[in-house]
Amino acid sequence: MNKSGLVGTESPMQARQNVRGASSIIDGMRFAMAMWLPNEKEVERICVEQGIEPNPTSVVRAGLVKSNSGNVDTSIKTLIREKDSPVLDILKEEKGIKWD
Repeated sequence: MNKSGLVGTESPMQARQNVRGASSIIDGMRFAMAMWLPNEKEVERICVEQGIEPNPTSVVRAGLVKSNSGNVDTSIKTLIREKDSPVLDILKEEKGIKWD
């Protein structure tokens, strides 16, 4: 991605436009996935909620920006890296009503 697209991207289509050489790289593939960093406030909020120390590279957004198939999930996923782990896992945000 170009430098301006690494942070501040809000949608998969915007991420697609920020890929360097997008017409040749993305259009020449069967599918493409982009990853970008959320803003600092969002990173801090997610890290605090997950009980890890805030780190700019601990939280990443990702989305499918191109696919040759019609039935794909194009939603934005939040990936989180636990402390001292090289692996990014999908953050499962609970939605709905929490009953106490």
